[in-house]
Amino acid sequence: MSRFLLLSLLTMSALGAEGAALGGKAPPVDDHTRLHRREGRHKMSSVSGGHTGDPTAAPTTTAAPALRCSLSLLHRSSRGLRLRYTIENPGADTVHLLRTERMPYVIVSAPDRILLAFSVQTPDPQADYVSFDIPTTIPLAPQGRHEEEFTLHLPLQTQDHFSLPHPYPGPLADPAQLLVEIGHIPWAIGKKDRPRQSYMAIVKAQQLCTSAPLQTSLR
Repeated sequence: MSRFLLLSLLTMSALGAEGAALGGKAPPVDDHTRLHRREGRHKMSSVSGGHTGDPTAAPTTTAAPALRCSLSLLHRSSRGLRLRYTIENPGADTVHLLRTERMPYVIVSAPDRILLAFSVQTPDPQADYVSFDIPTTIPLAPQGRHEEEFTLHLPLQTQDHFSLPHPYPGPLADPAQLLVEIGHIPWAIGKKDRPRQSYMAIVKAQQLCTSAPLQTSLR
C-alpha cells in the first residue's frame, strides 16, 4: 500500500471518529457564523408577509358620518320667501352650529346661484378690520335633528359676515338656485364665552354642511 493511500485512510478514519463523538450532528460553528444565521432567519420571516410589528404603522381610523342638511320653500309673500332648513347629525358626537343675529348671510356666487350662509367667512387679508363678530352656537346632539324657519327678503339684499345688507348691484337669473350652508365646530360658545374666543380659530375649525340646490323664482 502506498504512503498516499495510507494517509487518506487515516484521515477518513479520524473524521468518522469525530462525527461519531458528536452523535451525527454538524460540527460547532463560531459566534460570528451563528449570528449571521440567526439574522438570516429573522430577515426571511420579516419579508414573508404578515404583521411585522412596526410600532410606527398608522392605526386604521374611520371618518365620522357627515351631517345632512336640506332647504325647502314654505310659501311666498310680498315680503319675500319663507324658507326652512333642516340639519341632521348621524354621528356619535355633539356638534355646535354657528349662529349670529344677522344670519343667514346672503352671498351671490353666480347670477343664478345664491348661498344662504349660517356660517362664518374667511376675512380678506388686504382689508383692515377693527374687530370680528364672534358667533355663538346651538348644540346638535348625536342622532339629533334641528329645523329653523327664516325669510329671504325681496328685492334681494346681500351681505356677509363683514358687511351690512345692501342691494345686489347686478342682474339675477330667474329662476335661481338657493343653497343653505351651515357651519359647525366641535365646541360650544355661549355669550359669556365670546370675549375669550379667537375668530380665526373658529374659521379653521369650522366644517360645512351644504344643501342641494332649491330652484325657485325670486319675483
